[in-house]
Amino acid sequence: MKKKYLKTIVVLALLLCFAISISAASAKDIYVSKGGSIKNAVSKAKSGDTIYIKAGTYSGTKNRDIIIDNNKNIKISAISNNVKKRNTVVISLGKANRAFTISRGTVTLSGIKITNGKKDLGGAIAITKGKLTIRYCSFTNNVATKYGGAIFAKQSKLNVSKSTFTNNKAKISGGGISHFNNKLIVDNSTFTSNRAGNGKVANTNFGGGIHTTDNSNANIKGSYFTKNVAYGGAIANFGKMNLTTSVFEKNRSPKNGGAIAIEENAKLEKCNFTGNVAAQRGGAIHNAGKTTIKSSRFTYNKALRGFAGGFDTHAPLKVYNSVISHNTASHKSGGLGGAFTLYRFSGSKEKYHYASDVLIQGCTITYNSAGKTGTWGESVFITNGDMPYAKTSIKLRLVGNTWKDENGNIVKNTNWLCNN
Repeated sequence: MKKKYLKTIVVLALLLCFAISISAASAKDIYVSKGGSIKNAVSKAKSGDTIYIKAGTYSGTKNRDIIIDNNKNIKISAISNNVKKRNTVVISLGKANRAFTISRGTVTLSGIKITNGKKDLGGAIAITKGKLTIRYCSFTNNVATKYGGAIFAKQSKLNVSKSTFTNNKAKISGGGISHFNNKLIVDNSTFTSNRAGNGKVANTNFGGGIHTTDNSNANIKGSYFTKNVAYGGAIANFGKMNLTTSVFEKNRSPKNGGAIAIEENAKLEKCNFTGNVAAQRGGAIHNAGKTTIKSSRFTYNKALRGFAGGFDTHAPLKVYNSVISHNTASHKSGGLGGAFTLYRFSGSKEKYHYASDVLIQGCTITYNSAGKTGTWGESVFITNGDMPYAKTSIKLRLVGNTWKDENGNIVKNTNWLCNN
């Protein structure tokens, strides 16, 4: 009986090995020479195949509007020794269409630059109900007339690593990436001078670099965001976000959140915010979600029209062991909260926003300033509207803060001004 059982196991193992060998044998490499057709190579490729593209610039109808569907699983890559250079293989779209449209497929792109694409959703790439992995790629000067200047992803897993996004634009939201539902991973990537909307105050276009929606789960780490422009200059988060070891520098918002606008849940750790500017609230961060910040730095950020040079919140917020220094809330008639502002809305349209359960602990808050005249709250400004203030526990260090009260008198060594 035991011998029969053992024989069965051996037969099954041999069959499995045979199946694996057949699968491996069926996968093949396809090469695209300079001047060739990427579209033709993709149409010929079967699941498991890898397409290698030789260095050069690829344009025209044979290299754009490439469709990958029917659960096809393929890899598209620059020749292996050129992958990390990011720009030896260039797909130039001439503002005529996007490069790839992926539906229910699994695709890996490596070492490819996509430039000058234009489409309503995803100027360079659009993916729906699929999985896309991007490594060592570059996206420049792509435009979406709606969402996702470079990439639009819906109900799809998107994993971006060691890639760059530069000068991409979405007319609605997501200058670099717009992600609707499912999981987004961004690792060790750079977002520079991307934009959502036209940068005017009247427009509430979200996420110059990245825009996520309600059911997105974003994990962003080790990345650099600079000179991006939108409501949430670098990132507008409407889902869940875990953000670590990233740098935000010189991003700008025509309204709120010079670097980040948080509308849902977020955790930030070991991040650096410097030189970001919001026209209205939150030079670095505008928070309307449940947010925790740890071991981060907020320096030289500005709110130009009066509220919170560092960050403002009207939702639960906890900040631990962080540095908040040299931030400015400025306005010709006075600014509020050079470091940060905590407030509640009492109006019916925004009654669900509460700056409750706010904890600032173990932080160093130094040399923040608020406005030129009639300024309240050099470091912290707290206002309740007509609602009872639920819970505020401030454990922090204040050094070198000087502010002017409503009579123009200089007040020193003050933690905050609470206006009930």
